[in-house]
Amino acid sequence: MQSNAWARDWRYSLIHGRQDQRRIPAAARDFLVSFGLPRVVMFEWRSDFEISFTPVEKELVPYNTTFTWGDFYNEARDRAWSHQLVIGEEEFCNGHASICIHEHEGSVNRLDCELDKDAECFVNSDVERYGKSLLFAQNWSVAVHANGALPSVAALETLASELRRVDPRAFEDQSNFWPNLFECVLENPDGDPLDLEITSDPARSKPRF
Repeated sequence: MQSNAWARDWRYSLIHGRQDQRRIPAAARDFLVSFGLPRVVMFEWRSDFEISFTPVEKELVPYNTTFTWGDFYNEARDRAWSHQLVIGEEEFCNGHASICIHEHEGSVNRLDCELDKDAECFVNSDVERYGKSLLFAQNWSVAVHANGALPSVAALETLASELRRVDPRAFEDQSNFWPNLFECVLENPDGDPLDLEITSDPARSKPRF
């Protein structure tokens, strides 16, 4: 895909990384510089959240420098998270998490220091596959909601199948970001209608914490 086609398919303006960013793999830097990511992506459902990608415009910082450890300091995590560079900030109803690129492996991960278990969650193999997954998910959402209908189980399964095709590794473990998202959306103890809307429309951004 060409960068102009990539920008057009997103529908809303993108932001780009810095050419002088040297702590991430060259392929990741080149993708962020040439293609970029949306300024924000919203996942709207009963447990909605949004991710801001404005950190990619600045010098990327290690995740372990974005909070104060205090009494729960963990040397092993501190060392490991010093290699995770923040490219996105996620906000949800009762907290925050960060989307990071591993400076050596190039993998994309979601980190939440407030969790004791599953504080680190694998998202995608690299930032290009992550960007493609987000774009496919947004365009799926636009198509599903075009006639005002809510997504069906079959439609959600189709989305999961396509995202698995983009990055099979992302679905190797049920605790990974994407399969866990689908599990949570489909888990419906109250019998409410299924719903999941994904958009990068900046006008839909709002405080969620």
